Amino acid sequence: MKISAFNGSPRGNNSNSLVILKWLLEKAEAEYSINNINLIDKHDEYLKELDQSDALLIVLPLYTDAMPAIVMKFFENLSNYRTHIQGKQVLYIVHSGFPEGFHSLPLKSYLENLSNKLNMAHYGVVIMGGSEGTRHMPPKMLRKKQAYFNKIGSDFASGKPLDNEVKQALFEPERFNKFQQIGFSIFRALGFTDAYWDKNLKKNDAYDQRFATPYKDE
Repeated sequence: MKISAFNGSPRGNNSNSLVILKWLLEKAEAEYSINNINLIDKHDEYLKELDQSDALLIVLPLYTDAMPAIVMKFFENLSNYRTHIQGKQVLYIVHSGFPEGFHSLPLKSYLENLSNKLNMAHYGVVIMGGSEGTRHMPPKMLRKKQAYFNKIGSDFASGKPLDNEVKQALFEPERFNKFQQIGFSIFRALGFTDAYWDKNLKKNDAYDQRFATPYKDE
């Protein structure tokens, strides 16, 4: 099998999406290419090469409860290459910084519908929350998630069905239970949930503007 793999993150090579993509492919017995969707000028080149591929693997982050604009642009271009992709397997991975999986469910429905409209063989949509910072975490903290994605990628490449237990394990928690909600509220009150973002705001001299509303009517 030859897989055309696409990284849908605007961060390109410096993204959590690329880490997940490499996990998917490292145990897959297949020939593959990795393409960064943020390189918009290369979209037509990527799409023309789909004639030579058997399957598509697309990893993208959730952006404001939808998808990055560059991925939307890529899908719009994809519709112009229907003859290149009809009947080919497609697997989507949607991840987000939100710890609860339910945030990505509307996008899951969209991707399922997209596969149907483009006459592709829909392999599945895998959702994972809590992905922000993955690229910075020590490997020991990520072994379980890495093993899950190794399994998904290997099964995809070998023609096996998507493992629903693995899929569900990555999806959970769909929503925090009451105990988790209380715990999160405490972490938030102590400032832990904002620490990462505050660090980046300070790094970019924007901390004092964190409550700015530039588009608010006077």
